[in-house]
Amino acid sequence: MLKEIKCDKFAQTCITFHTGLNVIAGDENASNSIGKSSALLVIDFAFGGNTYARQDDILTNVGHHDICFCHVFNHMEYYYKRNTSTPSTIFICDSQYKVVEEQPIDRFYSFLLENYGIRHGSLSFRSYVSLFSRIYGKENLNEKKPLDSRLSEPGNQSIDRLLKIFDEFDTIEEQKRIKEETKKRLNTFKSAQGMKLINQTISKKERIETEGEISACNTSIESITLQLSSMSVNLDNQQLEAISIQKQQQQLLNTLLSKQKYKLYRLQRSLKSAKDECVVDTTQLSLFFPTINIQEVDKINEFHGQLIGILKTKLLSEIKVCQNLITEYNIQMENINQEINKILKCKNPVGLAVDNLIRLKSHRDNLIKKIEDTDKFNQYNQDKKTAVENYTIIVNKALTGIQQRLNNELAALCESVSPRKNPPQFALRESAYDFFIPNDTGAGSKYKSTILTDLSFMSLTDLPFVIHDTILFKNIEDDTMENIIVKYDSLESKQVFIAFDHIASFSEETTQILREHTILSITPGGRELFGRSWNIKN
Repeated sequence: MLKEIKCDKFAQTCITFHTGLNVIAGDENASNSIGKSSALLVIDFAFGGNTYARQDDILTNVGHHDICFCHVFNHMEYYYKRNTSTPSTIFICDSQYKVVEEQPIDRFYSFLLENYGIRHGSLSFRSYVSLFSRIYGKENLNEKKPLDSRLSEPGNQSIDRLLKIFDEFDTIEEQKRIKEETKKRLNTFKSAQGMKLINQTISKKERIETEGEISACNTSIESITLQLSSMSVNLDNQQLEAISIQKQQQQLLNTLLSKQKYKLYRLQRSLKSAKDECVVDTTQLSLFFPTINIQEVDKINEFHGQLIGILKTKLLSEIKVCQNLITEYNIQMENINQEINKILKCKNPVGLAVDNLIRLKSHRDNLIKKIEDTDKFNQYNQDKKTAVENYTIIVNKALTGIQQRLNNELAALCESVSPRKNPPQFALRESAYDFFIPNDTGAGSKYKSTILTDLSFMSLTDLPFVIHDTILFKNIEDDTMENIIVKYDSLESKQVFIAFDHIASFSEETTQILREHTILSITPGGRELFGRSWNIKN
């Protein structure tokens, strides 16, 4: 726990803390700019925060200065010093705050994690506690998004932090790794197909045809092998066999060529129709409709022109691809014709039989590889689908459990502080969340719900402290606020730091709780945090 903070720049140079509620009390006028929020930022600074070291008004009017503080764990006191000019460095001190050792601030974070017994895998100390230090000047005061540690924080980061706090992240992260690996493997396979390093995936119908072609190849290979072994090779038969193989390839190329030519025809027709005639003639239009807004029509024409330009660019790109494929198929067709002529001129039956055998085996192997590649694609695709499904199941299960625990705790807390009001609720999703109060959009209810959210984490997790500034309390009803103070007071095993104004306006019981737990009183006229206010005119 935080035991004390010392600073020779403060009007009260030593502030002593205790477990449970710690109150920084303002005056009955709720005076501003006297140092209440700054004092809370100093407390946050003693827990490793950096916002205090970036307060320009303080640095301008006070200058850089040391903040000394002491933490107590297991009855052992640990003394530290930080300077606003070097917030990434912390100094280990003796009991008189004389420097013994200099360390990077990350070492201090690890020290706090260990001594608070916080073990949440990859969750750092500041990533954990910073969310619950709700002080004016920080970015986590959005009452509609109490799980966001900064403005416009991506939803997946808020959810990941939540999963880490509730010790659900590591299992999910492993499944996420599997999901990403299967996705990457499938994409790599598709890229190889695009570069023609691997066969394209074939349909079920094409698979049946390919299997039949493999069977025919095997029959021909057996026949030629038998003829060679018995030396009963017939030249005409071998020529027919060889030409048959070439004709099959020629037929396949003709099919591909026809498809590309038809596609080219359609693309060229689409390009021809994508003319500027769709642009409205404003001159003619104004003759028939004199009151029409020509400027708006011009904007529409400009937008249509941009769309046409994009369409033409895409069509020209596809036309070029088609033309290249047609050229390539024509070259292959010419090569096949040359091969057929070569076969017809051959007079050596044994040599031709051997060539046919080699050609058939190569063709068969290619067909087998085509099926194998299709099987691989299907397997990789199924692996990806399974990984996504497993990841979704694990995430939804974890978030459902966390959501239920949080909402149950929020309902119980709401019942104790404002029993007639609807409790706030979380709706958690994989990369986002909603926070709402049924039939209640009031500002006071939202801020109350933010406070209850933090108290829920105090109850359900090992969160060691919360820091709440006066801005959270401004719009909350007095009776509800009194119940919240009682709830703060009940958290004796942890630490709660609040800044609070007009204490005397509450009930005697609440006033007594607040005064008993006041560790620093800040008022105008020399009792500001720094003994003065610099926003007063000279």
